[in-house]
Amino acid sequence: MKRVSSTQISKKAKRFLAVLLSLVILLLAPVFEAYASAVGTLIKSFTEEQEVTAGVVHKKVTQFTSEGWLSINILQVDLTNPYIKLKAMTNTTNSTKLTNVKNIAASNSAVAAVNANFYFSTGNGNANALGPVISDGKIVSMSHNFNANGSTMATFSLDSFRMPSIDYWKTEMYIISPLNGASQEITNYNRMSSYNFRDVIVLDRNYGKMSLGASAQYPDLVEMVVENNIVKEIRIGQPPVEIPENGYVAVSYAVKNNFIMDNF
Repeated sequence: MKRVSSTQISKKAKRFLAVLLSLVILLLAPVFEAYASAVGTLIKSFTEEQEVTAGVVHKKVTQFTSEGWLSINILQVDLTNPYIKLKAMTNTTNSTKLTNVKNIAASNSAVAAVNANFYFSTGNGNANALGPVISDGKIVSMSHNFNANGSTMATFSLDSFRMPSIDYWKTEMYIISPLNGASQEITNYNRMSSYNFRDVIVLDRNYGKMSLGASAQYPDLVEMVVENNIVKEIRIGQPPVEIPENGYVAVSYAVKNNFIMDNF
């Protein structure tokens, strides 16, 4: 299910632009307007423009067509402006916790933010984004075997030279034991398990400060704490532990998956 696109703008925010990954329409505003006009027969069109900051213009396009009314919000961004920064944003408290666009923009001191990406709910106000999310060159969240069965979901990215790209990314993630070379897929990085922890997931500080910890549903949850690439502790059925700032916690369920205990 795709969330409805929306735009929130704060005049008092710092001179900083943040845009969620995968929202192609920001950089292709003329194309988007042309597409909107093609929905039915265009009868009337009104455009209001507001300068958000130097190099960033918010356009509100209202169109009346034979199919009804269209309300379109566009951010037109000048990528040649060195003072503008595009950034993929998530909830700064917990990358899987749902919140609204306004809160995300405020917590990241952003001038503007646009809702984007596909996601599916994992319950209790949490959700996993379907596509990869990378911010400032670092993985925020990702799933194993994205687009494995075909090029079905495209990803928008911006490289270090500020060159935009649209491509079909394919992802693979593994945890490998330095003791015997055994490997196991990491199904989700900073996302909830898709298989009731029969798999292995990895959580770092982008997920939050504390790990999951054991629960009534998963009393024998296994958490391997890694800091500076060194295994510090393997915890079984214990409360949440602080996730190292320079490390991560690998998580599985002992009853369903013995990989961590057998190989570390």
